[in-house]
Amino acid sequence: VHDLIHFRFPSGFPVGVRVPGRFLMNSALHKASRLVTVSQYSRGDIIRWKPSMADKLSVITPGVSEVFRPLEEREREDARRRWSGLQPFLLTVGPAKAHKNLELAVEVLAEARRVQPNLRLIMVGAVGRGLRDLHRKAAALGVEDAVVGLGFLGDEYLRELYGTADALLFPSKYEGFGIPPLEAMACGCPVVASSLTAIPESVGDAGWLVDPENKREWVRAVTEAVACSRAQSLKAGRLWASGFSWDQTADKLLRVVAEAA
Repeated sequence: VHDLIHFRFPSGFPVGVRVPGRFLMNSALHKASRLVTVSQYSRGDIIRWKPSMADKLSVITPGVSEVFRPLEEREREDARRRWSGLQPFLLTVGPAKAHKNLELAVEVLAEARRVQPNLRLIMVGAVGRGLRDLHRKAAALGVEDAVVGLGFLGDEYLRELYGTADALLFPSKYEGFGIPPLEAMACGCPVVASSLTAIPESVGDAGWLVDPENKREWVRAVTEAVACSRAQSLKAGRLWASGFSWDQTADKLLRVVAEAA
């Protein structure tokens, strides 16, 4: 059970998904002999919803793909050439759903451009109506041309963006865990993220954690992150991200499967 997003933000899901999802979740929870979730926050959220689940619920955090690592100098040069028309830029990774709170990233961009007028915001994974709404928000703030939606990208391109971005912004209001901040830190990218739900478990002390309701603090944190040396971000982020591997995740999951068997 990754999270209870269908129940916490029901407006983000059509009834045809929400109602069967609730039925399937209830059925699976009661029939399972063991349960796994991905963070201490999600564990608490599930127990608040279904207290009887506590004794059979384990936490196993996700890992970071080995694809996500710092760019070598030659790779950095290639990446800079590939994305040269968009630099300098802030980055978001994730769909444009309500709980992702990407409007805040657009607002932060508008404030940051007062000091750095050529700064852009690249949005990976934001598509469709959600992206159009974000462009309307950007137009209202006078920064429409500075917001670039790239749709979905493969990991190698995403690694290049992490490796050349001034910072990853992750302003989500609800996450079961939050993998993009870990991917970014593994690549040496500064991370400014929401301080809510499970995100602090993903970011630790290696990034900036800020209340997503406080735009002023977000602008301040992003300014600090952009000014932070890449070497400093690389050292702290890589050290933290190195504690999350899929091998460790698999070993822990195998033990739970063995116990269930």
